[in-house]
Amino acid sequence: MKIHLLKNDQFTKILLIVLLILQIPLWLGTGSIFSLLYTYYQQYHIIQENEGLQAANQTLADKINALKSGNSEIEARARLELGLVKQNEIYYQVIYRKNKDSIW
Repeated sequence: MKIHLLKNDQFTKILLIVLLILQIPLWLGTGSIFSLLYTYYQQYHIIQENEGLQAANQTLADKINALKSGNSEIEARARLELGLVKQNEIYYQVIYRKNKDSIW
């Protein structure tokens, strides 16, 4: 009985095909390199968004602390947003015209 051995060329082709089949999940599967890179990409954007939200939260916390600390911040906001005028103060209202012919 004679045993047929694969030729060296055929053996190389079979090993190459097996190697390619084993590589498919590495590149295209659920835990593949591309899905890992995409996960890192999403994580980076979430971290950036969180940093922006933390900065906004800090700004709001600073405003709250300023409002709690004294009346000066409340008075400044009332002047700016509500037009507060104290007693014995003079109020000047400046009206800007959009007319291009006017020199003022």
